[in-house]
Amino acid sequence: MPWPTSKSSSRPSCGRGESFTLSWRHRDDEERGRSTLWLHPAIPLRFVFDDAEPATLSREWIERLAESANSSGGIFLVPEDIAPTADAETR
Repeated sequence: MPWPTSKSSSRPSCGRGESFTLSWRHRDDEERGRSTLWLHPAIPLRFVFDDAEPATLSREWIERLAESANSSGGIFLVPEDIAPTADAETR
């Protein structure tokens, strides 16, 4: 699930207690892929991906996920290949 790493890595600012990510490609003698750490004192997370390169993400899809995450109903997962809505096309 690449969205959490994408959204949280917008700017590193550890001094204010905000989280950020640190990523690296696995060495040649390790299993293929890459790892990402979500750095925050209260939330130790490690994401391990099979591909060495990050996935290409749909900007519209990420924006829709972010909008739902900020709603009172919480985040609602929708397929990435959804057709654009009329209001999304006017943004």
